[in-house]
Amino acid sequence: MLRRAPSITVPAILVLAAGMGSATALYAVVYAMWLRPLPYPEPNRLVSVTTFFPSLKLDALASPDYGTWQGTHSLGPLAAYSIDRAALVAGLGDAMESGRARVSGNLLAVLNVTTVAGRGIQPADDRPGAPCVAVLSHALWRERFAADQLAMGRTVSLDGEPCTVIGVLPAGFRMPSDRSADLLTPLALDESWLRHGSGGAMKILRGVARLQPGATLDQARAELSARLAASRAQMPKFYGSDVSLRIVPLDEYIAGDVRTAALVLLAVVGSILLIASANIAGLLVARAAGRGREMAVRFALGASRIRIVRHLLVEGLVLGAAGVASGLVAAQVLIRLVERLRPAMLVRLEPVAISTQVLATALAAMLVCALLFSLAPALPLPHLRVRRVLVVAELALSLMLLAGAALLLESLMRLRTVAPGFLTERLVTASLSLKGSRYAERAGELRDELRDRLHQTPGTIAVAFADALPPIDFGRLVTFSRGDRPLPEPYHRGDNVIVRLVDASFFQTMGIPLRQGRGFTAADLAGDGLVAVVNQALAERYFAGESAIGKQVDGLGLPWKTVIGITADTRNDGLRNAPRPEIYLPLSKGRKREGGGVTREFGLNVVIRTAVDPAMAISMLRGHLRDMDRTLLASIRTMDEQWADLTAGLRFQAAVLCGVAVLALLMACAGVYGVLTQTVTIRRREMGIRMALGARPGDVQGLIVREAFVLAGCGAILGTAGTLGGTRLLASALYEVNRHDPLAIAGAAALLVALAVGASAAPARRASREDPAATLRAE
Repeated sequence: MLRRAPSITVPAILVLAAGMGSATALYAVVYAMWLRPLPYPEPNRLVSVTTFFPSLKLDALASPDYGTWQGTHSLGPLAAYSIDRAALVAGLGDAMESGRARVSGNLLAVLNVTTVAGRGIQPADDRPGAPCVAVLSHALWRERFAADQLAMGRTVSLDGEPCTVIGVLPAGFRMPSDRSADLLTPLALDESWLRHGSGGAMKILRGVARLQPGATLDQARAELSARLAASRAQMPKFYGSDVSLRIVPLDEYIAGDVRTAALVLLAVVGSILLIASANIAGLLVARAAGRGREMAVRFALGASRIRIVRHLLVEGLVLGAAGVASGLVAAQVLIRLVERLRPAMLVRLEPVAISTQVLATALAAMLVCALLFSLAPALPLPHLRVRRVLVVAELALSLMLLAGAALLLESLMRLRTVAPGFLTERLVTASLSLKGSRYAERAGELRDELRDRLHQTPGTIAVAFADALPPIDFGRLVTFSRGDRPLPEPYHRGDNVIVRLVDASFFQTMGIPLRQGRGFTAADLAGDGLVAVVNQALAERYFAGESAIGKQVDGLGLPWKTVIGITADTRNDGLRNAPRPEIYLPLSKGRKREGGGVTREFGLNVVIRTAVDPAMAISMLRGHLRDMDRTLLASIRTMDEQWADLTAGLRFQAAVLCGVAVLALLMACAGVYGVLTQTVTIRRREMGIRMALGARPGDVQGLIVREAFVLAGCGAILGTAGTLGGTRLLASALYEVNRHDPLAIAGAAALLVALAVGASAAPARRASREDPAATLRAE
């Protein structure tokens, strides 16, 4: 029966292929980034334990809290870890950059993970002074050690420190974090790091624990809230009243900021499936209108209504199976495209693929869709009315997708107009790790040698060094103070400023203009370093109505620095946030990173302004570093790439919504065309009689266009109502855009109505060409 109606079967399969293909590909992305179960036994009992410091924008577990929060009844042992990068040297090979997770001795026990070879890190390994041991990831074991069992007991070098390989993790293991790790080594924290009141020293960790049988999250929060109160009593200035405890399911913590994006994609998946189902239902309803005699014969031969419905359902299932088969092929193509375009922030560690779970979900969705569009012809309503309802539903969903895409595009355009405050073009940056290299204690020597090499390289315009680079990194966050005013309390809320160490050529190389005063000179770097340059945001906030030049800043027990210059603001706290007050200090040869506040270790960063292709400059920089020391690790990128990464997530969501909105619009317009074509067929005699009685072709065309306008108007009204409620999912992704932006919604509705009315052009022309004489002869 389906083969006898290719005009219905072929479009239905094509619609299903497009709908199921795009929906399956998007669901595979959502599954990889959010829904995939954690690879641990009983993952639903694992929780993340951190403390949130709003003024520092820091979500972490301080090492003294890890040491003193152990042994609660609801959680049992509390494990901790931190992840950084390290230079790994195995045998005689070159150093390779590896993700290194420093873990407590009980982490694998808390996660209930066992090694596939050797043993895991145990509490005895996690003691100060204990020999360094390492557990390899399965991928590193396979790629670097050829999956050799004899790798156990071998010695590798990590940042110049010898470590003994003692085990291999399972193939599916991943750290309970959004960052990957190639190997695990012990934390081995000294007692001074694990207790409050030991000089203020602390390390920033992440915590994970397992709920004990019968325990709940609320009980765990109550117990640890009491522990936090004890920490606050010991360090009231650090644990202010706004500091809060965060105990959340581990899968929710790992998902982090991708949860909103995942919910948006899930809503898109549901919308495209509903639109595809409505479109096919409209096709089948149109077919049912021409099967009246067939159904009458079936009833006359004794078929019951249930058997007729079953027959329709079987036809729908056959269509659904054909659509899913072709949709899976389309999904594979789309997934390859997503793999190329996806930002790392959306799908972090897991590969995107059509797994067994994704396939099972796609088949279940196909069954539901087949049930929906198969039974539409059996509804006890006139077929044309059913098709009109389906088309209005398609138009409403299309408008919601189109309005969401418009809002995201508007946000993207606004973000792209944000000025970085420096020149990103032809700027190459490299983050260097000196650990384990011959420059580990001689950073000044490395800077001099690398600067000389780069200046002799053709195309180099300027070279600079800093401890961290905008737009998102900073070396130190400290409470601001002025030398001519009383000192504020440490960690005073709202007065934290960024401190960045830079050399004399930093501002020129980055293209950061000076507003007043001067920048650093060679004499400043060779001297005591007690000078500072501040940004305009700091000058306006703390020196309003007066000049900051000549004032002394920093303080809190640290030597005062005299302000010698004021620079323009740069985006130093991401793209969406206003520039934060910032102090630049000279990166002198003898300067050590000063304590106080919160410090973040980024090693050493080099910035190169080049006149040649940045790819060529990157290649030459790698060559210089290799010649200087093969154990030097460098993460090299252009500043344009880093700047583009800040909008990568929004670009991905906007691209997905735009693509799906276009597909939905095409389906909806096809539905409008089908309804109006059926209308012309049904009202053919009426049109002929109207024209015989004097109606002009334009009058007849107006009847059809008017019906298209009514359908589009109803869809626009319902879609607008849905948009006003549904765009709350997009609220966190929008930048300086009202999620109820009337212009965006009105523009989307106008485009929808225009396209729907445009789809009526062909049926309207067909209606106006009816021969009145032929119609009267038939009467």
